[in-house]
Amino acid sequence: MAKADISKEGERTVKITISLDGETAQAEEQPELSIKPIFVDEARLFEVANLVTVTGERNTEHGATAVRLIEFRDETQRQKIIHMLGESFQQVVEQLIPYLYLLAAHPKAVVRRRVAEAVGELMCELDFIHYKETIVIPWALSDNIYMNSSVGLALEAAAQDPRYADNVKALLKHWVTSPNRSFNWTAVASCVQLGPLWPEEAFELLERALKRDQLDLLILAILVVRRLCQEGHIDLVLAQLSQWIGDRNASPSLRRGAALIFLEVIGLGHVAVDGHLIDYAVDVFLVGLSDRKLVNSGVIRSAMLEKLKGWAEESFDDPEKQAAMETLFTRLHVRAETQRDKKRILFHLQRWCQKDDRFAQIARGLIQ
Repeated sequence: MAKADISKEGERTVKITISLDGETAQAEEQPELSIKPIFVDEARLFEVANLVTVTGERNTEHGATAVRLIEFRDETQRQKIIHMLGESFQQVVEQLIPYLYLLAAHPKAVVRRRVAEAVGELMCELDFIHYKETIVIPWALSDNIYMNSSVGLALEAAAQDPRYADNVKALLKHWVTSPNRSFNWTAVASCVQLGPLWPEEAFELLERALKRDQLDLLILAILVVRRLCQEGHIDLVLAQLSQWIGDRNASPSLRRGAALIFLEVIGLGHVAVDGHLIDYAVDVFLVGLSDRKLVNSGVIRSAMLEKLKGWAEESFDDPEKQAAMETLFTRLHVRAETQRDKKRILFHLQRWCQKDDRFAQIARGLIQ
């Protein structure tokens, strides 16, 4: 509707008033439209993102507490995402390098493992040398033991790819022969993870490490050999220990290391299952009991005697183990190099009989 007014000065003013019709008014009264969310609930989100929840534990001041963890339903999905980031968002990955480096020192083992595995996958999917030099080598040289240990986890992930298995082997060989002790330590520590993949190559690295005569490397070697035994490589372990300690021309520190690893790791259950494994154990006992040229021979001899006694005591309530121990003592007595060594074995058996007459059966078998 329009209305015109004329002022005193003769000027005309037009005023326009607009009224809404019924349809427009009705539209204005309606509420604003709301956008429906894509994911109406958490289950739908997990389904689309291909995620699942699993139950885990977190150590707190109150003890182990149950927590919910989120993982990919298909493990290859994580690798695809890493590859996508590397291909399309290279700058983003580069900016993450400092964080990946620092997260290897995280107090939670699950975080350290996931970070190390991610670095291993980056090495395979994007650039092996780049991530080795920017993350893995700094971890190896760090004074933080968590970072050192993360190296083995990262290299284990990379070693799963046949394209880079030889690269990982070459890297460890270089580190174990390096004059840098941090590289030496990290190389042997990494064998805890990588040893089961390449047990023979792991023993080659251990041999080089033990020749350095460093206590910290010996301790790590014990952990590596224990892991190999757990993974079913006891035959190779006993054969290698027998070879090292029996080689009188070998490095004294290598022979001593073999004796100490045997004393610390090998149990009666490892050798009782097979006759040729018993023979390997006899090889080690013979040298440990009689070779005076062995480093710290007196201490090692006493430890070998205690191990023999402990194995015998363990076998008394188990017919299978008892038969294995009788076989072991018989072969030990027969293969002793001198008559004096044979008498020494009988002497110790008779001495043990004075406190436990169950040793008498083993002693009678040797006398007959």
